[in-house]
Amino acid sequence: MRKTLIPALGPRQVSATAGNNPRADSTFDTGAELGEYRRYHRRMPVAAAEPAVEQPAKWWDRFGQPVSMPTWREALRAVVLYGAVASIAITVLLSIARANNKELDKLPWTGDAGWYLTIAENGYDNEVPHGPNGEVLQSRLAFFPAFPALIRATHEITRLDYPYAGMLVSLIGAIFAAVGIFTLARGLVGERAGLISVGLFAIAPASVVQWIPYTESIATALIVWTLIAVLNHQWLLAGGLTFASGLVRPTTTLLVAAVGLAAIVAIVRKQDSWRPWVGGALAPLGIIASWGIIGSQAGQWDAWFEAEKAEHWDQRIDFGEMMFRVTKVVLKFQETQLIYLVTLFTISAAVVLWVALATDRRIPWVFVALVAMAMVLVAITSGGYTSKTRYLLPFMPLLLLPIASVLSKVRIPVLLAFFGVAAMLAGWYGAYLLTYTHESI
Repeated sequence: MRKTLIPALGPRQVSATAGNNPRADSTFDTGAELGEYRRYHRRMPVAAAEPAVEQPAKWWDRFGQPVSMPTWREALRAVVLYGAVASIAITVLLSIARANNKELDKLPWTGDAGWYLTIAENGYDNEVPHGPNGEVLQSRLAFFPAFPALIRATHEITRLDYPYAGMLVSLIGAIFAAVGIFTLARGLVGERAGLISVGLFAIAPASVVQWIPYTESIATALIVWTLIAVLNHQWLLAGGLTFASGLVRPTTTLLVAAVGLAAIVAIVRKQDSWRPWVGGALAPLGIIASWGIIGSQAGQWDAWFEAEKAEHWDQRIDFGEMMFRVTKVVLKFQETQLIYLVTLFTISAAVVLWVALATDRRIPWVFVALVAMAMVLVAITSGGYTSKTRYLLPFMPLLLLPIASVLSKVRIPVLLAFFGVAAMLAGWYGAYLLTYTHESI
């Protein structure tokens, strides 16, 4: 009679011998041995299957999933939320301006807004102006044509004065931006975070320019909807929107690069047939058209590049020399104006938020690359240290996604308190920018 040494069998041997093999019962000579084996088998722990380890995706595989378009009700929720937060900020801004006896009808002419309104009313200069010593003077040729054209068209249609027509254009741009931000953020980090992203955009640093004749609202809307088109593989739409953005402001050259890179990846991966070719080719034509329009007005093909050299603007690539110099002055408390401190804080926070963005697998690589290019461009260009917060504003919807993700876990009463206080602070800082500081926004 054969004997079985049951304790010598491991769990894998037992599992392989009994239950899984119908012939296992025939290896025992007596029913007692078989019963003893089965009783032992029931006492043995069953080894759990090890979970599959997900391999980290390559950076080029982080292309993102298509996002669905919002319903009218969802879009309305985003617009109402933006309007509620912005209304608090605007109310605080106007209250402070009135308390300081500021003329409210002059606020829309602040900073670059005055240049855009002048172009809308009178057109471009006929040449690049120079001073007695040959220095380049400030002129209307430094501004791209689409935004003044929209202001003029709105004035002609509504018969509003130019400042109010400009504010209406900015408001419409902000509405489209709010819906786009909600659509994009919802697809990436969830619906609640999408709504929070809209609120954060309304209170971002320098958000005051969303409500006066500046290009930031229009530029933000074009950037966000272009990225949505890229996610949805709508290459012709992405190329068309990038073309339009190139008519609005020069920093949208970064969007040209981002769409071009995404199109190249799609072409290499043999996706979407001929459409990435056409979309990528269409993208840079807008900014080329802007240079051509301005050059034709001045009779000089490089008129825009020349106008950018004007004193007090001096926009050029200095590889961070000015940025480093002014930051050092601020850190030494040799410059303590609030606008300098907010600029330094915004740039520092942007670096941290970009790292959070880059390490989040939900965020497509093209978004991470776009924000990185924007931050590098802001760092290596001279002129307008205090304007760098505004330069980053059209890219803020992406930078603020990590904050929106965190706030989406917060209870509604806390969110209401947060946005209420933050909106009042945004209005207070907006009043400071428009009515107090003499530095460029």
